[in-house]
Amino acid sequence: MRFVPVKSIGQQATLAVHSARALLVRQRTMVANALRAALSELGIVAAQGYEGLCALMARLEEPSQEIPEMMRGALLMLAKHWQALNADERALERQIAKAARCDRDAKRLMEVPSVGPIIVSAYFTAQATRAAGRGVA
Repeated sequence: MRFVPVKSIGQQATLAVHSARALLVRQRTMVANALRAALSELGIVAAQGYEGLCALMARLEEPSQEIPEMMRGALLMLAKHWQALNADERALERQIAKAARCDRDAKRLMEVPSVGPIIVSAYFTAQATRAAGRGVA
């Protein structure tokens, strides 16, 4: 039998926010890959990264002979979905960052190069979960 440590309401809330954010990131990546793949079938490619994807989405906005209208409509839906996923993920990221800025230990740990609020929040939540499993308060 596996025993699961009891989590506080705050720990559960933080874990839920991290899980929701991770899901949004995965979905956003899937949509971006679907957009790139569909357009690459037509020979339309762009640079990797955010700027390249934005260039592809901007290209979809204007009707052209290159992209059939039926396909363009479907891909525009995906582009709008990507934008909504991106906005939702950014909102959760801001929520995590705000909570980290209010925590003294988190602020101190964020002074380490390359350690930001997402890493700090995940670290402290994992630490608290492990401590709860050992019976440490």
